[in-house]
Amino acid sequence: MHQEIFTIEGIVHAGKTTVLDNVRRAGLAIICIDEYTRYRGTEPFPEHPTTLEEALHANQFFVDLDTRRFTDIHDMAKAVLLDRSCLSVLAYHYATEGITHGEIACFEPSVRLYREHFPQYIPHAMLYLEITLSELTRRHEGDTTVYKSVLLEEEFNRHLTYFYENAQLFFPELEVHRIDGTLPAGEILQAVIRILGFA
Repeated sequence: MHQEIFTIEGIVHAGKTTVLDNVRRAGLAIICIDEYTRYRGTEPFPEHPTTLEEALHANQFFVDLDTRRFTDIHDMAKAVLLDRSCLSVLAYHYATEGITHGEIACFEPSVRLYREHFPQYIPHAMLYLEITLSELTRRHEGDTTVYKSVLLEEEFNRHLTYFYENAQLFFPELEVHRIDGTLPAGEILQAVIRILGFA
């Protein structure tokens, strides 16, 4: 796989899927890969872990989904844009470890798993859509989408945000682009297009 792999990351309601859909409609020579939900079929996502074993077992679920997602990548495109990546999985582990005060120490072993066994699923660059927790709450009002309750909790999201804002501490080779997720959709799209190298 020779293309540069970009991922759109951020907390719930940051606008990741909207950005991917807008990039897809722009007709660029880039492969847009939908988020994990579109690839899991009828399989439920793992429940929020209550033990280390449950947390680590969930990794294989997402590795299997990435195996499916990456089969949609071909050699004709200049780059690949993912709606979430294994960085989302690792951010979830980081936040889980944070809210359990280290009782479920799942972050480091999960990072090692991807680095040592599945490096092909680690993106080269991250487009981080930044929104505040108050903006998350505002956007969630009236939304009928069902989310795991932990994804809407303030403490959990503080840890998620820390991971994304400091991703290069964990992945020094990762190219990070921070984008204000409250900008108008057209401005966000233009920023993404520039980052992807099409402007």
